[in-house]
Amino acid sequence: MYRGSLEVIEHGDVYQFRWNAGNQYDGVGVVNGDVVAVAFANGPNGTGCGVVDYNIQDDGSLLGRWGFWGKDEAGTETATRTNGTGLEGEYDGSGKNPNGITYKVKITVEPAGNLYRFVWSNNTDGVGIKQGDNVAVGIGGARCGFVAYEIKSDGLEGTWGGYGSDRTGTEKATKQ
Repeated sequence: MYRGSLEVIEHGDVYQFRWNAGNQYDGVGVVNGDVVAVAFANGPNGTGCGVVDYNIQDDGSLLGRWGFWGKDEAGTETATRTNGTGLEGEYDGSGKNPNGITYKVKITVEPAGNLYRFVWSNNTDGVGIKQGDNVAVGIGGARCGFVAYEIKSDGLEGTWGGYGSDRTGTEKATKQ
């Protein structure tokens, strides 16, 4: 168990999350519906960390928003499953960068213990936490952790994990 403070700072389309629980952690968060997904790093600089927050549709497709540390704008991505069941499988994805440039990508989703490994055809990979009809994916390798928070009226309730592990923890942040 740990205690500390969490400061959430709006930066355009994304949010900076700054934890102080004996050590400082900084991260970038994007909101998609009633979930905010955050990728974070130890220390005051989350460079290299990014996050994608997907809502899973009834037909299995994914509708997402993404952001990277140091960028004040979010991008969007949709993905349609081409094979597989549940969340696992292969997807055809397309997205829009904050500058308006569109892209296409292939995505593979594999189980990783309690988590999911995402691999994009543009040499990006990440680890995701699925909660109900949402999956939050942290990008950035072993340097970056990630958390999926459900937005509640009195604060945030989250599940967090890290790259290279299939274990998760929980966190609750209450508004001051």
